[in-house]
Amino acid sequence: MPKLSITLGKKTVETELSKSPITAGRNEGLDLTLPVKEASREHFRLGRVKDGSWAIQDLGSTNGTLLNGEKITTAKLKDGDTITLGPDCTIVFLDPPPPKPKRTGPIVVKSRAQKWKEEQEAEAQRKREERRAARAAGGAAPAGAAPAAPSPEAAAPAAGEMSAEEAAQIEAETTAALGPDEVPPNAIEIDSEATLVRLLQQRDVFDRLLAQGERPVIFGGYTIVKRISEGGMGVVFRARHRRKKIDVALKLLRSEVVDEQNIARFKQEAWAISAFNHKNIVKVRDLSRHAGMHYIAMDFIDGSDLLGVGMRQELNFWESMEVIAKLAEVLRVVHKRNIWHRDIKPQNVLLDRNREIRLIDFGIATIEREHDDATKTAEGLIMGTPAFLSPEQAARGKMGAIDGRADLYSLGAVMYYLLTGRRPFTGKTAIEILQMNMTKPPPHPHTVEPMIPGGLVSICLRLLEKNPDDRYQGAAELETALEEWRKSKEGRFEADRHKKILKLRELKAKRQQQIQQQQAATPPPPA
Repeated sequence: MPKLSITLGKKTVETELSKSPITAGRNEGLDLTLPVKEASREHFRLGRVKDGSWAIQDLGSTNGTLLNGEKITTAKLKDGDTITLGPDCTIVFLDPPPPKPKRTGPIVVKSRAQKWKEEQEAEAQRKREERRAARAAGGAAPAGAAPAAPSPEAAAPAAGEMSAEEAAQIEAETTAALGPDEVPPNAIEIDSEATLVRLLQQRDVFDRLLAQGERPVIFGGYTIVKRISEGGMGVVFRARHRRKKIDVALKLLRSEVVDEQNIARFKQEAWAISAFNHKNIVKVRDLSRHAGMHYIAMDFIDGSDLLGVGMRQELNFWESMEVIAKLAEVLRVVHKRNIWHRDIKPQNVLLDRNREIRLIDFGIATIEREHDDATKTAEGLIMGTPAFLSPEQAARGKMGAIDGRADLYSLGAVMYYLLTGRRPFTGKTAIEILQMNMTKPPPHPHTVEPMIPGGLVSICLRLLEKNPDDRYQGAAELETALEEWRKSKEGRFEADRHKKILKLRELKAKRQQQIQQQQAATPPPPA
């Protein structure tokens, strides 16, 4: 088993590479924590490639990864290779080759014909073993079927180099891949971007096909169940993992937006979400690439987003306040690590059947790193949704620094929407809405809904201040304001009113259940 000899300062320890891959950096949740200032949060990754050897992949680290004194992106590792992180951290990869067996018999020189015959016999034996394994797994391979020929990308790389396919393999080994599972004979397999585009061009036919379920639609290790939504970054499906039998939200990058920047943002979303283990943040289950398409699989939340909930005004004032309080707690945790969501909106907040919220879509989150502009949105590019965008984002940073207070403004816009059922600003075009965001105050909530508690109105309007310095300066400050409102006379009144509403809902649900039971017990009328 290969080992790493890690020298931190004057102390040296050895650790076995018992799994593949492992990720090293300053983040405490990683496999290998490196408490040195030169290490980035996720600095590099070690893993096996297809030929069984080990390789190293830099993860876009701030100071780069030095292998034997040279900065690398990806490279194969051999025994004695040295990885250097600053003056105080040296990591040596130890993987000595096994000793050669001693010859005991005479040296046999084989002819070219003998070698060819042995190779053919070995190939035939390999095919027989594959068929036995397929039958044991419950799906016998068809008679005479030959294994698929390796793709050009999977060909062995030149000595000392690692192909793009092998680099992707390091990342893919963290996921539960399809493996030997066979695709059902009548399935539609999304085996390329072109296939996905064709299916999405006929959305109605595609949705009916998924609803009927007669022909499964397969993408890698997942069976597509339903198309959920499409956006600027990609298309989201409800899918089921074919091995683990769990439902996920599967997000695929749109083919027309695939470039290095968007792929980086796509992976950045997964990194940002995976950095936390919070009950109100959706967890990432899988991040990889299949059929040339990057995808991310997250926990599937059975419920609806706040867009429809707010439009139908399903939440009373107390429940709306609780949603904002939970989001404030999430932002407090996220902002501690200098991660700004930058796209807080009702569509990115899910409400499950237990009325618990989940925040999703960190796709345009900015992770602040020292001397690293790779994670920042390109200069002059407006990201986000106009109706819930902060003025400083709409003005491209000219109205103030884009930091956690921008998320608080967007949270105030969500609060306005939940309390009133309307967006703070509406217009015919996105540019018109952005101009209002930068120059005009929103209509007072009481002009839309006079029954909103005054304390909640004050909190909402402070969140929607144009100048970031006039808002709450942090999510913790917002949590304090909400807690003070809970304890106020107005808050206690709304709490009592909420309890009565819950009792009425419970009585209504029981009555509905009794009606259904009576209908089930009543025999059908004679024909």
